[in-house]
Amino acid sequence: MVWNGTESMCVEQIASHHQIKHTTPLAPDTRTP
Repeated sequence: MVWNGTESMCVEQIASHHQIKHTTPLAPDTRTP
């Protein structure tokens, strides 16, 4: 698999989005009462 700047940046944005999604309080599937 060959990575270029665009693909690397896209992967970083996706990873960052998932991290933010999991740390947001608006995610009942990741926060158990």
